[in-house]
Amino acid sequence: MKEKEQQWFPLEGTPKLMNEYIKNMGIDTTKHCFHDILSFDLLMMIPKPTRAVLLMYPITKENEEFHRKEESEQQKGNEQKEIKSILEKSFFIKQTISNACGTIGILHALSNNVSALNTDDDNKDSFFSQFMKDNAKNSASERATYLEKNNQVAKLHESSAKDGFGDASEHTNTRIHFVCYAEIDDHLVLFDGRRPFPIVKGKIKSGLLEDASADIKSLIQLNQDAWKEFSATAFAASS
Repeated sequence: MKEKEQQWFPLEGTPKLMNEYIKNMGIDTTKHCFHDILSFDLLMMIPKPTRAVLLMYPITKENEEFHRKEESEQQKGNEQKEIKSILEKSFFIKQTISNACGTIGILHALSNNVSALNTDDDNKDSFFSQFMKDNAKNSASERATYLEKNNQVAKLHESSAKDGFGDASEHTNTRIHFVCYAEIDDHLVLFDGRRPFPIVKGKIKSGLLEDASADIKSLIQLNQDAWKEFSATAFAASS
């Protein structure tokens, strides 16, 4: 008999909450933290370097149709040498827990920037360091199973979710989803645990923050009636 899908409380996508969350995971937030992207026309306000961009957006018919087309197009090129190399270097995690997309997005931001975070020496016993140690060679699905069975991250997530929403139980049914943009081999890559593989958007032209913002703006164009439900944060230098 198939086990019932786990359901977590959704995270609120505010930098204050997410920074406290990653601090509890073992990340030094005096070096890297999340910043609000208040406007895609004011990107110069974000400290450099930017390591990743998290997007919160609504799951709509328009988005789902666009994603299916995008996945179909990349599927044809996944065996191309360049794309295959990028996918092999990407740290991807499938999402199998309902409402865990905030944690999955944050872990995608962190795990694809391990070399810049320097967490091992100071926080070798932290959740994030242990997660990376245990999952370095695992598949995306095995990493998902690891999270399903890990009580530590479940408690960290629940604490952060309740800090954001108060009575988080009232917000379990949500159509808002988190995804992460990161840079792999000078390419912009989108990480979404609901999808079968990372989406290679193309070679970065202006910078991770700028190119991710341009991609987000194009997605907003598909959702003119829901643009207020889009928000983004940058994982970047603390100052």
